[in-house]
Amino acid sequence: MRWRTIVGIVLCMSALGQAGLAGFIVQQTRSGEVRAAEAWTKADGLCLEAVKSTQATVEEKGLALEVTRTVKTEEDWRVVLMDASSAISYCSTRQMVRFCMGKACGTERAATDLSTSLKNQSVTPSIKEILEAQPIRISYTLIGNVK
Repeated sequence: MRWRTIVGIVLCMSALGQAGLAGFIVQQTRSGEVRAAEAWTKADGLCLEAVKSTQATVEEKGLALEVTRTVKTEEDWRVVLMDASSAISYCSTRQMVRFCMGKACGTERAATDLSTSLKNQSVTPSIKEILEAQPIRISYTLIGNVK
């Protein structure tokens, strides 16, 4: 009888230890999810801040950020493009689904959808149109990932 009592007590103690360990693991997982959500929010805030710092017009449409920047005649379009590229690099929480550069931006002719194959794209502006256009526009759309 004593032998069975000792085994029963050991098994109960083991079960309590395993229940405590399971509770600890669940708590660590939940706190990790909270930290990940906070990091995502901070990263998305940095993205929005970087995009707005480029002096572009930013429209928030649901999960999408539609950004348009018109290059003034006294500005170098290459610097503006570099600024836009730099701002986009801050946006790890978003995916660029549309990009346009040139005087035809905002028209049907300049539609470029990056979510499909390049073979299926509309006619895009030529290099000559891009370089000769003053002022030119740079516009792109960034879609946010779900947290």
